[in-house]
Amino acid sequence: MTRVVGTALYGIKPDGDLQWYRHDGVQNGGAFWTAGEGGKRISGGWDIYSTVFSGRDSGVIYGIKPDGDLQWYRHDGWQDGGAFWTAGAGGNRISGGWDIYRTVFSIGRGVVYGIKPNGDLQWYRHDGWQDGTARWTAGAGGNR
Repeated sequence: MTRVVGTALYGIKPDGDLQWYRHDGVQNGGAFWTAGEGGKRISGGWDIYSTVFSGRDSGVIYGIKPDGDLQWYRHDGWQDGGAFWTAGAGGNRISGGWDIYRTVFSIGRGVVYGIKPNGDLQWYRHDGWQDGTARWTAGAGGNR
């Protein structure tokens, strides 16, 4: 029998605190949560990013600074809300130039999309998504 743990969700408070939540009602939409309404504080300083998004895999989180630098983190406590990190304070810088996008998101396994202000959709694959290295398929500019 397979046990589904739940889905980890993250939120950033106005003061920059990163909160962890786990939705244990993911299978049926039930209002069952680990860490309750307020979540569990797992880090601070996230207000330095203009965009933060999940890599959707094993606690990978990306942050884009206003200057366009893309930082990689892995929240090693993603299953239980522990404040354990690979690439702690500051993360790993894995790329630059991401400030040209209006929206950036990931669908997991290192696949990252950026939408430019004119609506162009660019595809990238962060080959270093598991270890935070700056290895990419479709590097500078991505694939349109």
